[in-house]
Amino acid sequence: MKKFVSIAGVLLCFAAAFSCQTTDPSGGGGVVVRQDVTVTFKLSGVLSGFTAYQASDFNANAKVQLRYFLYDAQGKRVKDASVSMDNFSSETSVDLNLSGTENFTLVALAFYDGSSPAYTVSDTETLSSLTVKQINEHKNSDMNAALGYAVASISPSASSQIVSLQPATPLVYLQWKSIHAGKQQGEATYPLYGNYQAKVSDFWGDNTYNWTITVEKGASDTEVIIKNLCPYFVSLGWTADEGVNIFTGTYDASAKTITLPMKQAIGLTYDEGKYSIQLTGGSIDGDYIKYEDLVLSVGNGTLTTVNMMGTCCPEDTSDTAGWYELFNPGIVFSSTEKPSGGQGEPDRYLIIYHNNDIMRFDGQKPVFSSSLGDLNNNSGSLTPANYTGNSIYTLVFLFPGQFDIFGRAYTEGKPYVDTDFLPVSIQANSQYVFSLECSDMSITYWKGSMSTKSDLLIPALGWWQQRPDVYAPRACGRQLIIAPRP
Repeated sequence: MKKFVSIAGVLLCFAAAFSCQTTDPSGGGGVVVRQDVTVTFKLSGVLSGFTAYQASDFNANAKVQLRYFLYDAQGKRVKDASVSMDNFSSETSVDLNLSGTENFTLVALAFYDGSSPAYTVSDTETLSSLTVKQINEHKNSDMNAALGYAVASISPSASSQIVSLQPATPLVYLQWKSIHAGKQQGEATYPLYGNYQAKVSDFWGDNTYNWTITVEKGASDTEVIIKNLCPYFVSLGWTADEGVNIFTGTYDASAKTITLPMKQAIGLTYDEGKYSIQLTGGSIDGDYIKYEDLVLSVGNGTLTTVNMMGTCCPEDTSDTAGWYELFNPGIVFSSTEKPSGGQGEPDRYLIIYHNNDIMRFDGQKPVFSSSLGDLNNNSGSLTPANYTGNSIYTLVFLFPGQFDIFGRAYTEGKPYVDTDFLPVSIQANSQYVFSLECSDMSITYWKGSMSTKSDLLIPALGWWQQRPDVYAPRACGRQLIIAPRP
């Protein structure tokens, strides 16, 4: 016999069963079905730990873009939204409509808004693939590249939650001191003797050589010895260490030239010793090369070939005779030796660094890395001729990490002067100073603020990739591979 039950009572029971929206606060064990959670984002902590050298350094009224992502327990994105905020001192609240019983992961990013933001955010589909890349940490002035972030676990059972953002980028002041010391010290003087480097393509454009020669004093003040002048044979291992590729010339101090007599034996032979391979100068004479003494013009830190240079077997007059190597005039060898005296005022001073520019997340932990290759670096630079002050600075925001920095003095057409590498370590929520003392080309860094008064803030800086001659490759990273100077 079936028991009679009121239909109204059944409907009432079903209604009661499905109206439970949150876990019973008293521990009654209710099941969460759907719940609005109010999240309040606070940005005041992003810049609060930094000390501006001048109040104008911090753009307190610039608009800030807050972008946030919500990921489920499996790390898949369920929400991607953004909010415009007045500045880094403001806060805002949003409602997140959540379901289920498992916690969500919220990632929030805050950076200055504008037509050219300093960051790109990509691969947002999963938490593990979310990538934040710093496009250009000093593309615009002052605080453009400050970045705040937060990673929080959001429970569907909570009615509200506060998420406070913290800085992802340490503040770094780049400081140039005594930028006009070179003008006061006068021109630097490079020694005639020592190592020189050159990079050049051959006469036919088939091969490019990048090599080092050595100039030594001979038996008298006018005699010089030049080693490894023939790059083709250097590439084959035939160097001065093997007792070959060594030549003698005459230095004329008044004419500022070095002259090497034509057809000097390199120390190797051809056709089972029948012909001597010889270095010679020359010039084009119709379809032939006229043999001449090889002349090098001596500059301050440079040697430049005045006429053509090549190696051949002059005594071999057969139809198959030719050149092992041949070069047009104008090969410039740049000294790698340290000059004496002043540097002169260079075209630019640079502070160069191999910083991290990628931010990803391992769970709720940010992980930083660099997309830069061994020979790609970032830098701040200034032209001393543009400033009357003697100490200049700017500020940049970099991701945390350990890397190397160095300073460079650059003048077009002259060998550049670099400081030694300086290993640095920077951490989030801290500020640092990278300081280049231009008078003696020494670089230092410290944690804290600038203690020496500076005259002017540079509004924008250059990039490493802008001028290949200024920003000549030099490895600057955890693996220090010294690149040859072009």
